[in-house]
This record gives sequence, structure tokens and C-alpha cells, in this order.
Amino acid sequence: MTADDENRPVAIVGGLVFEGTGTGGDVRDIYLTGDTITDVTPHGAIRGNPAIIDATGLAVTPGFIDVHSHADCAPLFRASCSTARERGAMSGTST
Repeated sequence: MTADDENRPVAIVGGLVFEGTGTGGDVRDIYLTGDTITDVTPHGAIRGNPAIIDATGLAVTPGFIDVHSHADCAPLFRASCSTARERGAMSGTST
């Protein structure tokens, strides 16, 4: 990787973007420079010459949440485990 590659803008394209507003997602393109989101646009023609990450068929949650769980209990293996919703409420949300 060269210094030019490190400074090159990135476009995450074609993903189903959820912005945390409670509405359904839309297929969009997300543009980044460094670690900053510079634009979110309807999916379409790519602007400029960014490095492309194809997110087609994937959910994208920019600046919203890191979708994972801290549950350390497998309900299928232990009857004492609570529901996933309760485990999530107890262990919090990563932002």
C-alpha cells in the first residue's frame, strides 16, 4: 500500500443503509475520507475515483451501531439462559 492508497477516498456502495431513524433502510452509497463519512447518496454512479467496497446484499449502519452481542450464554445449551433481548439489554449496545 502506498501513501496515495492510504489517502484515497473510499466508497461503500450498494448496501442497505440503516441510519438509526427507525425507518427502513435504503440502498445507498457511503463516501469516506480517512475515518470521516463525507457523504451518503442514493445508489448510483460513483463520483470521483474512490476505492470501492461492494456492500450489495449487506446491511450497513454508518456511525450507528456495531451489530454484535456480548452474550456469553447459549440458550440451546443451558436452560438458565434468558432471551436474546434480555441479554442485549443487560450487556448494552456498542456505539
